[in-house]
Amino acid sequence: MKRTARNLTEILKVMCDPTRLRILEALSGGPVCVSALADAVGISQSAVSQHLRVLRQAGLVTAEKRGYWVHYQTNRNALKTLFSQFEQWCGQVCEPPKSACPTAAQCRKTPRHRSTKKKKGDLLL
Repeated sequence: MKRTARNLTEILKVMCDPTRLRILEALSGGPVCVSALADAVGISQSAVSQHLRVLRQAGLVTAEKRGYWVHYQTNRNALKTLFSQFEQWCGQVCEPPKSACPTAAQCRKTPRHRSTKKKKGDLLL
């Protein structure tokens, strides 16, 4: 569970950038070169290349050299695995907790403790 959560955190950090999401969306139709991605996303080619590097390191995008051009595409298997892991993790986290007490009446309530922090104007005795 911890490893899955850690992996998801790292991948979701990569995907939380709006520009990277737009790049992934542009790649959803098939392989695209950097210049076409730059036009589609509306940023410079160097900025697209930097985002693609991050996406490739995360395993979300693959590259294939075709002559002078490199065409990028989404790694559909990695995305399917990611969504599957996310769904599994959500299922574990979102399940109702199993109570140690069979009924709520059998659970004892713990009293709230009063704060011991001094507030401005309190007298010290």
